[in-house]
Amino acid sequence: MTRSAAGRLGAMGVMGWCLALSVGCATPTPEPVSKSFRVDPFATQPRLDIEWRRSIDRVDLGEVEPQQFATPTLHRQADRWELFVGTDSGTLFKYRASDGNRRWRRQLDGAVHASPTVTSDHVFVGTLQGVLYALDRQSGDVTWKTRLNRGIESSPTATDETVFVATNQDRLIALDISSGETRWTYERSTPEEFTVKGSGTPVVDGQTVYCGFADGTLAALEVESGDTRWTSDLSEGEGEFTDVDEPVVVDGNRVYALSHGVGMFALDRKTGNPVWRTSLRNAASYVLRDDTIYLTIATGRVIALDAENGKGDWSFDMENYLPVDLSQAGPYLMVSTSSGPLYILDRETGYPLSTWKPSSGFNTPAIFSSHSGYLFSNKGYLYSFRLAY
Repeated sequence: MTRSAAGRLGAMGVMGWCLALSVGCATPTPEPVSKSFRVDPFATQPRLDIEWRRSIDRVDLGEVEPQQFATPTLHRQADRWELFVGTDSGTLFKYRASDGNRRWRRQLDGAVHASPTVTSDHVFVGTLQGVLYALDRQSGDVTWKTRLNRGIESSPTATDETVFVATNQDRLIALDISSGETRWTYERSTPEEFTVKGSGTPVVDGQTVYCGFADGTLAALEVESGDTRWTSDLSEGEGEFTDVDEPVVVDGNRVYALSHGVGMFALDRKTGNPVWRTSLRNAASYVLRDDTIYLTIATGRVIALDAENGKGDWSFDMENYLPVDLSQAGPYLMVSTSSGPLYILDRETGYPLSTWKPSSGFNTPAIFSSHSGYLFSNKGYLYSFRLAY
């Protein structure tokens, strides 16, 4: 999903390190660091080698700023990895991850702006036209499709019996996984104020499904019936951009959630009551790794918080480009920018090790299987690379 971003970026001062590339892309530029930045001279330096590249979505010559919004999905089947990618032109592809060999291609009825969800038998994917598809994983044939009449901009979630999907009109729908028939619906009123593009992403944990909404509400519902276990208002009286679109993370007795206009929350898993909150306006995305929460701020920052208490560990102010998403690989954070490079930061300190700009920016994060990474650019290029450290 995209997030609006504005604001002045902080000034920086000292130089970082370079990234080694093996295939003909421009040499990455060292990144400046603020004078107050904690530098780790012993940080492991990354090496990124391109393994293959595929042009999978043709860009209209009149399109000044092409955009792709769907993060590819990696799926392990037996001893091999498969890669599924949806595009803004409404095409879904399956590739063999090892060499980029295309296995099948399926044209859908609208743009795909969220990751497909893959099980052993099926691929579930929604479109902006409001159609949820169930495709055969091996052949790409349509098993069933259901028109929900509302745009789908977040990934479905599947259990053995049910598929959960949220629409951009604040409706969470549970459907029978075999037929696509609706089992139950939970709906909230869409705010009249401005909201962030996208919708909440359902997350299932045991017998509870969690989903956020544009009014700043996080709901915990019973999987079978859709009955409410609890709701938590994360808007805190803010009027605009309080959306809870990022998928929650359930960890032990806590649920971690992000309201884009308010900040990061840790909630009690049983009651939904806040354990702590850190105020962060324009928060775009986050990941939780090893008791640390890493976040991108759409006005130009990446920060690290202690997951136990929400206190800040480090903050990196970016120049020229605004971060939209991030992922973790070994000792690194890979930070995507919508119109610029992929930043590689040291995960422990936030120190910028280097950048890589093979294309016109990335709205989606890099995804990984061990040292193998995959990244989908806004120009419609799918990259496979090897990250050594």
